[in-house]
Amino acid sequence: MRRTMLAALVVTGTMGCLSHTVKFEKLDPAPASYVVDKTKPDSYPGFMVAEGNIYSCRYGIHHQSREEFDPPKVVVFAKLLARSVPGVTSRKVALQRFDVYYNHRIKALSIAGAAVGGVIGASIRSSAADAAELGGTFMFQNLVIDPDPLRKQDPGERWSGCDDEHEGEYSPKAVGGGDVIVTWLQFTVDGAPYHFRSLFPVQPEKAGDVEAGIASAVSLTIEGIAPRVSVVTTSSPSAPSGTGARVSGSMTSTRK
Repeated sequence: MRRTMLAALVVTGTMGCLSHTVKFEKLDPAPASYVVDKTKPDSYPGFMVAEGNIYSCRYGIHHQSREEFDPPKVVVFAKLLARSVPGVTSRKVALQRFDVYYNHRIKALSIAGAAVGGVIGASIRSSAADAAELGGTFMFQNLVIDPDPLRKQDPGERWSGCDDEHEGEYSPKAVGGGDVIVTWLQFTVDGAPYHFRSLFPVQPEKAGDVEAGIASAVSLTIEGIAPRVSVVTTSSPSAPSGTGARVSGSMTSTRK
């Protein structure tokens, strides 16, 4: 028992309590009031039972809390969506989920295995090696977006994180075995539902790299899903009066 407790303390010490406050400083002066915030309060377990607990499947996976976004998440989402989807500010948008996770589990397991040593350390190193062997794939433009995020791509493979929790887990087959930013977005536009998950690999080398990676992951995710988001007009100039005709179309980013 004493050895187990000591091992847990050593592993926790190798990680520390992580915090990554991300500031989005170059947001367009677009209105944000068109988005209604219907997201749920943060419910991710505390550090000692999740991110910092070597025995947890959430070990090495940090959830970005509401306090770690500046400005608030709903404002970030509203302004980035308005930038990529012109005309959406005149629609009724409800934000249901906007969660970001920094998954550095494979690296954390490797470091913890080296620090602990012995039987426990060998077991940890084995888990990290098994997960890393599932890598080898490459990202397209450094971002993978899943438009059906609740569907598991390959039920037989091992994921880095908790299977089917729909949090910060990911398949190393999709993006390799390094650090990954996992972003979840769920919202409606005039009642039409949208649900996405993105995977963005990062290689932090110095202070601030993780925060910069999170900001890039969020911005690219919203820009990437823009072609799939339809803004529906209420009428068509050529439609007969009173027919209630509706025309839908995808409006993509106009940035250069």
